[in-house]
Amino acid sequence: LKEAGFNGYHLAEIVRNAGWEEKLKYFEDDQKLNKLKEAGFNGYHLAEIVRNAGWEEKMELLEKVDLPQFLSDNGLTHDQLSKRLMKKDGLAWLNEVVRAA
Repeated sequence: LKEAGFNGYHLAEIVRNAGWEEKLKYFEDDQKLNKLKEAGFNGYHLAEIVRNAGWEEKMELLEKVDLPQFLSDNGLTHDQLSKRLMKKDGLAWLNEVVRAA
């Protein structure tokens, strides 16, 4: 994970809540991780995205889209997207936006 840009803070955020084993297992998949890295996401963004409940669905939805195009089409930066997904309605919002794309 260090090679992917994760530092101790990011890993601490990931393992902070329940389900941390599954979260770490998700990031062990090189194909998934490389797609996110190539799209410009860093450890901080990814730690925020998986921080709360519904992280699996969020990541599945993000896997379905062309991430650079998705960010551009929605006028978002990586930081704005990760912060938006941390909100209470983040998953519902993402479902709506992906469905509309």
